Order: sequence, then structure tokens, then C-alpha cells
Amino acid sequence: MRKIREILRLRYELGLSKPSIAAACQLGVSTVHRHLLRAEAAGLEWPLPEELDDHALEQLLFARRASESKDIPPEPDWGQVARELTRKGVTRHQLWLEYREQEPKGYSYSAFCMKLRCYLGREQPSMAQVHTAGEALYVDYAGMTLPIYDGESGAQIPQRFG
Repeated sequence: MRKIREILRLRYELGLSKPSIAAACQLGVSTVHRHLLRAEAAGLEWPLPEELDDHALEQLLFARRASESKDIPPEPDWGQVARELTRKGVTRHQLWLEYREQEPKGYSYSAFCMKLRCYLGREQPSMAQVHTAGEALYVDYAGMTLPIYDGESGAQIPQRFG
């Protein structure tokens, strides 16, 4: 629980300095300073009204403002983004560009990738396979390949796989 009431009492009833309040409450001076600024911005005066309990006081000082909630960009459908990533040739950058077309004030590319990583980490996909020697052949796919050209003729060499 925050020590807001005690900070306000020490400041306005006893007139202590911010460093003294910080030492008494075992808090940082910057924390005490921020709490006092919030109380001042909320128009609180000492003594606090009796009907103002600790929960109501905390809500008054630390409730998210409407302007702050508008700054949070809308979330894309992470499930759809993850499904799109499984398609051949689709990149995170392409998906981010599509997202930004729909939401111009949306996440930056780095934030988009970080949140996608968090989403994919929650899925924890796993598939246990029992491997019996010689029973099956497993081939790893490394993505789209680059064309290979003959150095003398300049003709593209046909690929056997792909």
C-alpha cells in the first residue's frame, strides 16, 4: 500500500522537508516529490476529508486519465497476425505495414515485433514426435530460394527443389 496519507501528514501537519519525509517513510525523495505534486494537482488540502479512505485517495491521485488511455494504440488481432506469418513469403514488416495502414497512430515496428514475440511466447507450440530410425524422412524447409545463374551464358539454372 502506498504511504500517501503519511507523506501528506508529514508535509502539511509537521512541515517536514522532502528528504526528511523520504527517510521517515523509507521512500525515495523523488517518490515523495511526485506524490506531493499529484496531491497538489488533485487539489487536496490537509487535513484530508474523513470520508476519503485510502482506496479512494489512491484512485484520486493515480487513476488513469482519459487523455492517457487515448495514447495507447489499438491492438491488432495477434492470432490473425500469427496465422499470416505461417504463409509463404509473408514477413513481419509486411504485416506491420498493413497494420499501420489501418491504424496510422499504431505501434512502431519495434513495439509491434516485441508484442508479437510476447504473443507467440504465450502460445508455446510444441509437438512431441517419436523418431524410429529409418521409418521416416524429415526435410527442413529454409524458405524461398534465390535463382542460380550460369556464369558463362547468364541463363538461369533450373532448380530441382522449390
